[in-house]
Amino acid sequence: MKNVNTGNLNTLEPPFERLAPLPISFNLTRCIVHGNEIIICGGRLRKQCYSYHILKNQYKYICSYPNEALLRGHCVVKIPNENMNEITLLSFGGQNENNEKYTLIMKYVSVWNENGHNKKEYNNKWIDFTDNQNKRISIGKDEDNCEGINAIVSGSNNNLLFITYSPNKIDVFNLDTLQYIKHDILPIENESIGYHCFISKKEKKNEMILFCKKIGLLIRYDENNNNFQFENIRVYTTIRPFLSYGYVNVNDFILFFGGDSAEGDFSKEIYKYSINENKWMKFEQTLPIALSDCNGVITGDNTFIHIIGGYDGEYILSTHIKTNVKKWLKQENTLKEKQWAMEEREKKEIEGMRASDTKIFKRRKEIETIIDHWIHSLSIKTGWIYDFDIIISQYILVRKYFKVSKILQGHSGNVNGVKFSLDGTKVASSSKDETIRIWDVKSGKTIKILKGHSDWVNDVEFSRNGKIIISCSMDKTIRIWDIESETSINILNGHSSNVTRCKFSRDEKNIASCSFDRTIRIWNVKDGNEIKK
Repeated sequence: MKNVNTGNLNTLEPPFERLAPLPISFNLTRCIVHGNEIIICGGRLRKQCYSYHILKNQYKYICSYPNEALLRGHCVVKIPNENMNEITLLSFGGQNENNEKYTLIMKYVSVWNENGHNKKEYNNKWIDFTDNQNKRISIGKDEDNCEGINAIVSGSNNNLLFITYSPNKIDVFNLDTLQYIKHDILPIENESIGYHCFISKKEKKNEMILFCKKIGLLIRYDENNNNFQFENIRVYTTIRPFLSYGYVNVNDFILFFGGDSAEGDFSKEIYKYSINENKWMKFEQTLPIALSDCNGVITGDNTFIHIIGGYDGEYILSTHIKTNVKKWLKQENTLKEKQWAMEEREKKEIEGMRASDTKIFKRRKEIETIIDHWIHSLSIKTGWIYDFDIIISQYILVRKYFKVSKILQGHSGNVNGVKFSLDGTKVASSSKDETIRIWDVKSGKTIKILKGHSDWVNDVEFSRNGKIIISCSMDKTIRIWDIESETSINILNGHSSNVTRCKFSRDEKNIASCSFDRTIRIWNVKDGNEIKK
């Protein structure tokens, strides 16, 4: 990770507007809006705090965190304060289980107030959070991992601090009594949170929403009985690998910007989640660059979203951009956005089979239709591993509706396609390991292995008599195979890119194929010549 200022973005285009770059590069910073100011409170291994004046497009230094305070995904919240001239900020977290925890407080008076009104010695400095007896109060125990912690102030009287942190914990801290009143565990089996989205509903103070990778939770807190209720929220498929995205909560929508995955991928995608409708949308418009660890801030009048700092996979950024809220709350969708929405509905329906007690499939043909759709989607969008797992699990009907009769194992790479012979006695499979396997359904054993393709085999199909197979591959060819001899009868050349599907005509005199080269070709089976393109 390079600590280099790369905040110019000279190619920035609408709907984003470039603002004055940050005084220093920041990632994992925490920001609080106060009037016409955005207070920037440190960042990953950054101690400095600044005030950005929204109208002046300028920054002023406020103070720095104590040298001993380690900041690696800390949290800053605004504590309700009746004094209009100052606000109280509470900072905590950013340390793992091996580090000393620091809980600090700052009474902030605007550094832009040239008259110096109400300035006191303790203003605009981070000091220890203490009780009336001057005893230090710590949010987070020594054994807690508080890196990537997130919290919100809510409750019926805005006096409760809800704290969520790794791996699966949620606490409630009373800001009036300065005591913990609840420790609980989030229902996220085998998953963990950190660097996540955590917001409270505007109208219902004791209802909160948490998103992190494929985790989505609606959290309800009963103040009278001091207990939680949890409800799962479905997460949009393509944002599931990601965390550490920027986000804002505006007009009952949550907007997500960027993020990074465990595989080291950095996103420039933008998503919208409707709290009221429980509905997701992916925008065709993206961020100008892929980034994570940025901070999203909504101005007090809900007019502009500011995206501050971040990390692009190589550099920590000093980037500061803004965009108009109206752009992202639009009702009309582009054609591509409509297509994505339709595909997401299909995926949601497939996932819904896991819990649905309604009729799933009528005939084997319907199962094959789902598999065909998966093969096509996998060919188009390489790396769709999560959906691969879902559809395969649905193919065996989640073991709830039908018992798995056989598990066929033998390929050394991903299985891209599978087809039954017409008589149902054999199965052909095509794989990333460049082979085609013929399986005996009754025994579950491999009876033939066809080798010849020099790259992934995408699709395969039996002839009616079960003696011939056709296959297509990323090596740009279609092959016709004699199963008994395990030899390639003919190789059809002509496509200039990955061949994703192949299919016999009804009379089996012709073969149709489609490819990444944007063509569909018709071939004569007998001589292997191309008939039409």
